[in-house]
Amino acid sequence: MKRMSLTIVGLIAGICLSAAVDIPVTTVAYNVDYHWGFINKIAGTGYVTYSASGNRFYGQLEGHSIPWGGRIYTVHTSLSANFSPDRGNAPSTETVTGMQGIYSKPLVGTNPENAKTRNIYGQGQLSASPQTMEAVTIMTDMLSIFYYAKELDFPSMRAGTSMEIPIIRGGGRETLYLTYNGTSEYSNDGYSTPAYSISFQYTYNGAPDKYRVQCLISQSRRIPVFFSADLLIGHMEMQYVP
Repeated sequence: MKRMSLTIVGLIAGICLSAAVDIPVTTVAYNVDYHWGFINKIAGTGYVTYSASGNRFYGQLEGHSIPWGGRIYTVHTSLSANFSPDRGNAPSTETVTGMQGIYSKPLVGTNPENAKTRNIYGQGQLSASPQTMEAVTIMTDMLSIFYYAKELDFPSMRAGTSMEIPIIRGGGRETLYLTYNGTSEYSNDGYSTPAYSISFQYTYNGAPDKYRVQCLISQSRRIPVFFSADLLIGHMEMQYVP
């Protein structure tokens, strides 16, 4: 599994859904940019790997930051989910069957495998803030966007269409709020493609999270090509690398 370079870790009327989609194992690369005050730099190259068969989806993200304050910040996330069949104009229900997010911050020059860790369920010896672990949880949730990029029938939507997608996880319920903003164009480093523009936000422990995300999805390939979000410690962008 390739690693994903990240900045500090701490994604209804008129809704149209296509039938469940099959996605072969796909790995997508990104440049990750971080902005904080006068700091504006590429933090590295990232990879997300995902696949879907029928209504079952699996996505995985692994990564580490550039050296930062004597440390590197690492994350490993994976998401498995079932999606209910299309019910006309009603959104699919996402039932999470497996979810894991692990965070660590080993010192530069040490073996990351020896670093203390903490997962989204509060297990581990690493001291990490609730805000950091919320960010790791939301990053795990965001993997399902790679499924919705294929499933949602964007050409049939009007700009401004909003939906609430129920998420069932471990006996609890969360929500994905997603808005279709219309068509756009993605262009970066000599590559350009027509795109669908969306914005989305998840709930965390039943309340809207702190990370509303702007996203562009390639019209031809139906993959996310751009993510943009304001973090508590700056602004992060992920840009597709063809």
